[in-house]
Amino acid sequence: MNNPRLSIVVAFYNVEKYLDACLSSVIDASIEDSEIIVVNDGSTDRSFEIATAFQQRYPDKIKVVNKEQGGMSDARNFGLAEARGEYIMFFDSDDLVMPGVINKMLHAAVESGADIAVADYYEFEDGSEQKRYRHDMAAFDEPLVSEEKRLIPLFKVEISYAIWNKLYKRSFLLSNGLTFLKGYWFEDLDFIFRAFYKAGKVIKVNELLYGYRQRPGSIMKSISRKILDKIDVMRKLGTYLKEEGKFRQYESWYNLLYVKMSLSVLYSSYKNMKDRELSMGIIKEVLDDPYFREITGSGLKEEHFLKKQEKILYRLIKYKIVNGFTLRTASLILK
Repeated sequence: MNNPRLSIVVAFYNVEKYLDACLSSVIDASIEDSEIIVVNDGSTDRSFEIATAFQQRYPDKIKVVNKEQGGMSDARNFGLAEARGEYIMFFDSDDLVMPGVINKMLHAAVESGADIAVADYYEFEDGSEQKRYRHDMAAFDEPLVSEEKRLIPLFKVEISYAIWNKLYKRSFLLSNGLTFLKGYWFEDLDFIFRAFYKAGKVIKVNELLYGYRQRPGSIMKSISRKILDKIDVMRKLGTYLKEEGKFRQYESWYNLLYVKMSLSVLYSSYKNMKDRELSMGIIKEVLDDPYFREITGSGLKEEHFLKKQEKILYRLIKYKIVNGFTLRTASLILK
């Protein structure tokens, strides 16, 4: 049996409310020569039953695989190992995929020889019709071929770190040992950075591929000590750059992203004060972080690339004007 042109991996855990709509959209959006690998990460609700029903309806298209619960990264890695397609995509199980765009991304990647193709997406609150569009146009005036062209927009967050609005050449991922960092939130940052670093070419397809659902109980809408994984992942990224002999070349840009991630943890913590002790503990840990203190103490070379709202909070910290009132004010400004 010939390998398909495309593999689509959908990992899920306890998403019975959303999985039917997600898989229906994936079926409608997928190309004829494709496989859809649906990975059950130890669900305890009706999600597996829903996935199995889809497999029965589309036995030549959908493959459902079971594994013990290990988290999203582990489930994605499981799907990557199962995949046979020339190209691969990873979708979240509570989101929506637009029809007609995958084929355009695939065609563009093949024609250009790109390792990664990027498309547009929108965000929406669960239950809301309002959409916020993300185009990443500033970074893509041309295909990204040179290393600096690929990496500096990531440091500036001109390109989204999302996994799911991108198509990857599977042999490129395998030959470079690109898998998902297990046990961390915000693992997308690690994966996308390493993928863009290793890619020979990244292209942009100006089409709307994806609808990203923001749920009230999701990682982005709740508070936990796991939010500090943002900073842990940044430290791992710093180590990776040093191992590759690239840290000095990109140090000022790395510091910019480190500050951006630290600031995002600060105001996310302050906006989620249901557990005040937890939130204040996280805030203290960020402000006491030696590397963050070093950057704010010596000055951020690329400070002008901070957004206006980020700059306000950064300067409050830099000039040691941070207290409960200023953090609250900044968190409202940054909302």
